[in-house]
Amino acid sequence: MQIACNDVVNFTWGPGVAHELEQIDRYSCDAKTIQHTHEINTTAVVAVVFPYPGHYYFRCDVGSHCSAGKQIIHIQVADDCPVKNGIAWTQVFRARAQWPTLNVPCGTTLTAAWNGTFNHEVHQVEKDDCTSKVLKVWQDDATAASVPISFSKAGTYHFRCDIPTHCTVNKQRLQVIASGSSCPTTSTRNPPPRRNPPPRRNPPPKKHHRMLLGQEQQP
Repeated sequence: MQIACNDVVNFTWGPGVAHELEQIDRYSCDAKTIQHTHEINTTAVVAVVFPYPGHYYFRCDVGSHCSAGKQIIHIQVADDCPVKNGIAWTQVFRARAQWPTLNVPCGTTLTAAWNGTFNHEVHQVEKDDCTSKVLKVWQDDATAASVPISFSKAGTYHFRCDIPTHCTVNKQRLQVIASGSSCPTTSTRNPPPRRNPPPRRNPPPKKHHRMLLGQEQQP
């Protein structure tokens, strides 16, 4: 499935049979889950908006729904975003949707921006949820902002807005995975071989003297 940047895809099912929506790292029923997009339910309408070009994969992990039912999809987002590497931080509000996990190469700078009537924040947090510990405040409460965030090291990064209800109700949280050949590598050097100290030499024997009537005589 091919879509344009910033398009919204609606995943719908029900009522009746239970399904779930998992974002995975490749097109395979054995692939690793990178985001629990929607938990198991018999009825759902899950809107996902795609703000960054690339390849995205989703499947249902209920029973044999992927392997036998072919409930797996590959979505390719075109490189036609109006603002390169830009994330409209209010996008999930307008689209009534949520973001997928974004995969970016190391060295990428994403810019979260907004300019409107509602205040927002950009907090880097421990986990992809609405309650985990804040690790860094990129932007505090503001009506308008442009926040560049650079990903210089490989890893998984989590961001959210902590204005009340913006994360819990409006799903204003974002997970980014940075990887690729441009990531810096750290090489470990073996310590130099330890040199044994030189053998210890015994001191020469001491000479003993005795004094007799003010004259030195040797035994």
